[in-house]
Amino acid sequence: MEPTSHQSPTTASTVVVKCALIALLLLGLISQCSAATCQRRGLSHLISHEGCMPRRVPSYGCRGSCTSYSRVSPTDYTQMERSCQCCQESDHQVRTVWLNCPALFPNTRMQVELKMAMSCNCRPCHGLSGVPAETRLEDLLQ
Repeated sequence: MEPTSHQSPTTASTVVVKCALIALLLLGLISQCSAATCQRRGLSHLISHEGCMPRRVPSYGCRGSCTSYSRVSPTDYTQMERSCQCCQESDHQVRTVWLNCPALFPNTRMQVELKMAMSCNCRPCHGLSGVPAETRLEDLLQ
């Protein structure tokens, strides 16, 4: 007579679930290895004010992708771990721009300050006050 092993359906399904969770964990580790492309990029802004002549000004902003993920916790398979990184400026400068405003008064100039990114990095995502939650990429590149 051959020895037989009997597993209860509960034990077998537990093994399958644990194997599936381990597979998801491994996929999560592999997917987070993709390269970040966050870089400082040149922009052009058209600065205008009523009574002044508009002026196109070169500037810099940040654009690219960063690693973000949601994965099964390696220590507790019933929990998820999340990490969200966004391409943001890590340093900025304020540039002064002068607009000619002949409609206000002859030979009048107006000072406008423009903030521009000097370096960019992947940093934890967070909401910024005064910035809409949704902004189209095309709006940022004008």
